[in-house]
Amino acid sequence: MRKLSKFRILMLAALLIAALASCNKDDDDNGDDNNGGGGSAGTITATIDGEDVDFKSVDANKALGLIAFDGSEGVYSLSFLLPDDIATGTYDLNSSNLSYSAICEKGDDGYMASSGSITITKHNESTNKLEGTFDFTGSGAAGEITVSNGSFSLEYKEAK
Repeated sequence: MRKLSKFRILMLAALLIAALASCNKDDDDNGDDNNGGGGSAGTITATIDGEDVDFKSVDANKALGLIAFDGSEGVYSLSFLLPDDIATGTYDLNSSNLSYSAICEKGDDGYMASSGSITITKHNESTNKLEGTFDFTGSGAAGEITVSNGSFSLEYKEAK
């Protein structure tokens, strides 16, 4: 079972890298882009194992039929993968459906969502704005991690 979990984590990481790598940085390169290239695409906040985290570095991209967004702050990072045509509603986050996936990393340890949900409260495909909330338990080789009270409001960048 542990090898299967590691395999799924590697698969999600590969999908995220492929989606993010196919996106280009803004052509004007004036440093004020709100998404992509390591700039802030919006906000992500969550409570991870009881610690409130406000992710300062947020990135969001749409490519290959998917929306990938992530945030990092200190030892923590969160990554999400969703279908690009996702509608408002609540969706299960679990390791059996990589189209609705989440990973939390704490230091060198990765935890893939094994149970929980993401709720999309707004998705405007013409402005590329996505908002919602999330809660999940992640499982990994180091055990489990709890991600609660999560919220995000972001603008994703489309691959050119």
